[in-house]
Amino acid sequence: MSRIFWSRLSRQPMDLYFEFRPVRVTSAVRLSTADGQRPYNGYIYVRIKINNIFYGGYTTEIRTTRAAWDGRIAVRKSAEAKELINQIAAYEALLREAHDELSRQASQEQKLLDGEAVLNAARWLKINQDKADMAFAQAAGAPSPFELATFPRLYDEFMASRKRLIEPDGRKRQPDQIGPSTYETYPKRWALLFSYLQAIKRTRMPVLNVDAPFAYDLKDWLLDQHQSNGTRYSMATINKVLSFLKQLMEYAVQKRYVKENYVRDVSCRGGSPPNPKPLSERQLILLEECELPPMLRWVCDSWLVAGELCLHYSDYMELRTMRVVTTEKGNRFYTHERSKQTGRSLKQTVNITPRAERLIEKWGGVRGLYFRHSALFSKYLKRIAEVADLRDSDGKLIGLQFGQGRDTGLTSRTIAGANEVQLMMMAGWSSPRHARHYIDRATEVVEGFLEARPIAKNDQSPSERIPPDAA
Repeated sequence: MSRIFWSRLSRQPMDLYFEFRPVRVTSAVRLSTADGQRPYNGYIYVRIKINNIFYGGYTTEIRTTRAAWDGRIAVRKSAEAKELINQIAAYEALLREAHDELSRQASQEQKLLDGEAVLNAARWLKINQDKADMAFAQAAGAPSPFELATFPRLYDEFMASRKRLIEPDGRKRQPDQIGPSTYETYPKRWALLFSYLQAIKRTRMPVLNVDAPFAYDLKDWLLDQHQSNGTRYSMATINKVLSFLKQLMEYAVQKRYVKENYVRDVSCRGGSPPNPKPLSERQLILLEECELPPMLRWVCDSWLVAGELCLHYSDYMELRTMRVVTTEKGNRFYTHERSKQTGRSLKQTVNITPRAERLIEKWGGVRGLYFRHSALFSKYLKRIAEVADLRDSDGKLIGLQFGQGRDTGLTSRTIAGANEVQLMMMAGWSSPRHARHYIDRATEVVEGFLEARPIAKNDQSPSERIPPDAA
């Protein structure tokens, strides 16, 4: 570490300490350099001391090598060391300018400064060094360079903006609009993001400080956390939090709180990859016939109906309004327009199985089934698996999930001989190619083919080919 300067002019003195931190090697070696090594192997961080309180370290985004960092104090400095000295001096001047301006404002308003406020102002100055850009931003109604746009403020403004875009009717919903269920997911993701800010003691963190390292640190922290039931958060949940962070930062760009979204390219899947976990017929029979408390029996039967009809949770919630179609051959189907985020261009037509008919009749029609929030459904399904002692082929207890019912329904139809086009219509997919991603139990599927196909003459044994009169 090295002490850079002491600002004696302000009433709230500031010390700066710069330090070198090596970067984790996660990418391939660059062969374009002479020795095949990275052109840098670390970043310069700064710790800010104001009123005898340390803040940071914060990344300066200055990339360098350990040799250049150590060479700063050498008698004969290399070109790389001299360049690093100049970069640090420029960054120091930026922080000094921001600190001096904030100190004048703080003395008038009787406020205490902190390191994040200085860093926030310094980054804004760097972004708006071009006076034309500054004039454009102010004309667009952006806050002054030294006005804090913190995470909580950004979240409040984001939620207010999104609330105006809610359209409950999927048939009327435009591409920029969202459904109520989507809006309800934001506070859940924010809760985890804010928990991280509390953990690092930066609940008033300016959005200008958000970069790719912050996102990856957030991801690492979430991987170490446990839910109330003692299990760790799934990657699907973590990816949703990262996706929400990217949404917030895109909104910050639109509001001109930042010039660029530095977490835009952070790896983040939109959801969990297809991982079907269908149940066997034996397991379905167990769930239908085992002894359960009245409440769990109600939930279990309702979930079995949803699985038999291959319904997602959002589609299941509309089961009471679905149309029943009866063909001339007496077959009965549920048909409806699927509840998707934008519009209802997908249509699902699925046959009503004997088990579904039986359970619906048991509860006096579809209106007698259990329709509650997905979180309650999930909680009850886990309990049902425990009481029924539902285990997989390895003897491990199965943590039932709502989507397993749909996986099971589609897989059973594949075993019965449904082709990809038929599965597409029964699942309500936009393309038949989705079938291969959601079907499991390859052995049973092939067995179903063998049982369903007629025996050709060439498959008969020699004795079976002998005409009866020749025997």
